[in-house]
Amino acid sequence: MSYFRGVFRSETLQMNVHMAYCLPDYEKPRNTLILLHGLSGGCDDWVRFTAIERYAREGGLAVFMPEVQRSWYTDMARGLPYFTFVSEELPKYIAETFRVPTDAERLYVAGLSMGGFGAMKCALIHPERYAGCVALSSRFYLRNKIKGLSDPTAKAEWEAILGASGKVKPQDDVEALAERAAKGKARPRFYLACGTEDALFPETERFQAVLKEHGFPVTYEKWPGIHDWKFWDAGIQKGLACVVRG
Repeated sequence: MSYFRGVFRSETLQMNVHMAYCLPDYEKPRNTLILLHGLSGGCDDWVRFTAIERYAREGGLAVFMPEVQRSWYTDMARGLPYFTFVSEELPKYIAETFRVPTDAERLYVAGLSMGGFGAMKCALIHPERYAGCVALSSRFYLRNKIKGLSDPTAKAEWEAILGASGKVKPQDDVEALAERAAKGKARPRFYLACGTEDALFPETERFQAVLKEHGFPVTYEKWPGIHDWKFWDAGIQKGLACVVRG
């Protein structure tokens, strides 16, 4: 397995973007995974804090880990269209540049925390493009993020993401996205997990039930844990074993 970290030019963002990636040596990967980082992280996190390179080798995966700053994988109200970059440009770029499979039977998306939110958006807005989705310890609900904020820096950051009103756009409302996706025929497999001591545990409990109510194939697991890499290292192994076809 080879690991690389590089920079490429994003036409969507009109700037250079950092990305880390793992590729099998001397053979074509069976499947491709877009793996998303959390709010305070970056493209190196999964390689630094988990054994994702080994999991990729064992699973025959090509893994691409883009960097999106603190964008919440949104097309920001006052900023850049990071969701369009991740969901539209990135799959095309990796297919054309690295010649890895990105058809609907072999493309997967996963993430932790903020990245779990981004992964879920990808899979629900374009369920016909993904075979499966893994969301670990995810923040699924952006509602009321501005209301009551006293820190001017935090308020400015959320206004840049959502706009001054703080209203969540339809493309960032995962419950609305699940309802809409359920009307189509595509059914990617979902794996959700969260530690029972994690502050975001109630959100995962709620949203896994929403997915099940809409008829999606969902595996949901919970075990003692907090919002940390010990949990996510275990979770990504379980998630990939659950949703990725051989």
